Amino acid sequence: MRKIADNFCGYLKVGDDKYTYYISDNIVTLLSAQSDNRKIYESFDRIRNRDIERPEYLFGEDNGGMIAILRNGKFSTSGMGFSPVIKFATPIIIKASGNAFAKFLTAMIITLRENVIM
Repeated sequence: MRKIADNFCGYLKVGDDKYTYYISDNIVTLLSAQSDNRKIYESFDRIRNRDIERPEYLFGEDNGGMIAILRNGKFSTSGMGFSPVIKFATPIIIKASGNAFAKFLTAMIITLRENVIM
């Protein structure tokens, strides 16, 4: 197993919205991948008002490989809602190192849920 870099970026999906992400020391920052201002704020509102049972894995890509990021806390947004930036802390980041990623990740999620890690 290789150590994941402390800082990296890529794309991921949350629901039907696509975001660019930047990870620095297990803090994930999301920006909408939309180019239209109206769509940026619509996706910001969707993620800010997202009501889903946690923990959840968010899936994306990093340098052409798959990545899974565990979110088990709330999304943090700017207090006034003026800046469409979302942040959250993650205790687990899994990056693909081969074709067996999907099977491995499925097994990990099942194991985590059975052990009720929250």
